[in-house]
Amino acid sequence: MICPKCKDEFVVEDEKYKCPACQISLPVAFYGYELKQDDIDKLILEGVSEELEFFSQAKNKRFRAKLVYENGKVDFEFRSGKENKGKIGDERGKEDDTICIFLNSLSSGVVRVFEIDGNKKEEKIYDFGTKATRYSHALSLIAILPLIPVEKKLRIISDDVAFVKYTLGEATPRDREIRTGIYVLLQLLKNYTWSLELSMKKLKLKGGNSKKLSKNLFPYISMAKTEEQGNIIVEIENCNLAVEEHFLEYMQKARKLKLGKYIISKELAGKLEIWQQAAKS
Repeated sequence: MICPKCKDEFVVEDEKYKCPACQISLPVAFYGYELKQDDIDKLILEGVSEELEFFSQAKNKRFRAKLVYENGKVDFEFRSGKENKGKIGDERGKEDDTICIFLNSLSSGVVRVFEIDGNKKEEKIYDFGTKATRYSHALSLIAILPLIPVEKKLRIISDDVAFVKYTLGEATPRDREIRTGIYVLLQLLKNYTWSLELSMKKLKLKGGNSKKLSKNLFPYISMAKTEEQGNIIVEIENCNLAVEEHFLEYMQKARKLKLGKYIISKELAGKLEIWQQAAKS
């Protein structure tokens, strides 16, 4: 079983799933029902499970109920009392409008973005090469925000402490590139109701650049190409800072003319095609 917050595997101890990084503890089974991964995801991220089926030995019959996770404990929803039950209902309504976004550092410059919107889950990996992890977290968010309706509330969880501090205004980056990234991100976040928290997972940064591209990275862009004196002029519509950084990292010899407009040699036409397919498919 996997902790939905930090993506580490749970440790099974004393018939409980435990995540040392997030200080989470859940029973392996509750009243004879063995928790599944979907149940754990719902309990930890939303505080309430789907309706599940249990067996009462005292009454010798089956019954259906939801589970709630409050104050580190799992219990039946109907045991939480009228006040708590109303509160849970309110919170459940709020969660329906909330998207959880997890930013997980795979290596320096490489970020896994795991997005949960209700029952819909999506994962992408953005590779920004040798860029600082805190900058890459900002770029990854900039990359996906155009895909999220502004009516949605964002719950963002990052495992990079510097990124969290910079975004929340608790510290100021000295690096100009990172300052620019945080500024651009904050301008976009003004359109949303959002929260940001730090995952307690310990990082193991390796560095390097895999060059393996996820699919459908920037579905909102369109690209036009024209040939000119042995070169290719590339124009990217709806280009943003994240698109540009990703493009320039992958197309190492590309030259920037302005945001969204670049020039590459004709020899890189095949590589450009690969990047375009990853961005739009």
